[in-house]
Amino acid sequence: MHLSLKQSQIRQLLLGTLLLSGLGLAFAWSTGWNPRVLAAAGATVGLWLVHGLWQRRRLAQALKRDLRQLKRLVRDIRRDLEPGPVNLRLAEFTPLLQSLTRSVNRIARERRKLRDLGLRDHLSRLPNRRALEDRLASSLSQARRGLPGALLLIDIDRFKEVNDRYGHEAGDRLIRAFARALRQCVRETDFVARLGGDEFAILFSFTATGQAQALAQRLRLAMPKRLQIGPDIHHRLRWTGGLTELTAKTDAGSALREADAALLQAKQAGRNCTHVAEEPVPRAVARA
Repeated sequence: MHLSLKQSQIRQLLLGTLLLSGLGLAFAWSTGWNPRVLAAAGATVGLWLVHGLWQRRRLAQALKRDLRQLKRLVRDIRRDLEPGPVNLRLAEFTPLLQSLTRSVNRIARERRKLRDLGLRDHLSRLPNRRALEDRLASSLSQARRGLPGALLLIDIDRFKEVNDRYGHEAGDRLIRAFARALRQCVRETDFVARLGGDEFAILFSFTATGQAQALAQRLRLAMPKRLQIGPDIHHRLRWTGGLTELTAKTDAGSALREADAALLQAKQAGRNCTHVAEEPVPRAVARA
């Protein structure tokens, strides 16, 4: 333990020593014994008693502090929080701390794995539909407070042909490569998810419809023209999008339906374009 004496404790030590030395002197004068011997003995006893009391007090303080830290560690584990640093003063608690630390690390790994399984798509490593629905609920709450937002649904064009021609492994490579390209080409504030199959979604936060259209077009220009999906196999990338605005009257179900309807209209318009919900097909955003 690395502890130092406080001034008040030093005063108590000195006063106790002086008191017992004085008692020794008084006893010596009354009994005729050598006063120096009794004074020294009194001082020694005084130092021993006061030191013992102070050591017990110091031990009690260290014990109380360590118990508080261990209690905080257990509380953080129960609340699924990241545990803060724990510095214990008593060596007796070290094995307990080591055991708790191992448990914390194991529980944290297991919980991260469970969260990953629940909210992340295993193939693309993007958030999945459930994660999108959670984030969409938050974006719709912002829309009800007057903050704009937009939802873009994306389908990879001719994805089935890739599976049929090159096999499902090539199709999986295309999904992974497309997901990486999306992550690299969107803004940090945009939320990208895979809904399943070749369908993806992007949530544009704090973005009005006109700006979202411009972002969709910028995304089309920024995405690679070809993606490698196998040895010496490069797929010519084309994708179709359906865009809808998030408003105070929109709920999650209607937002997904509107974006999906716009996506269908874009496909009917010839694919490789982005269509905005509730607009006629001729007004689809330009192809690249």
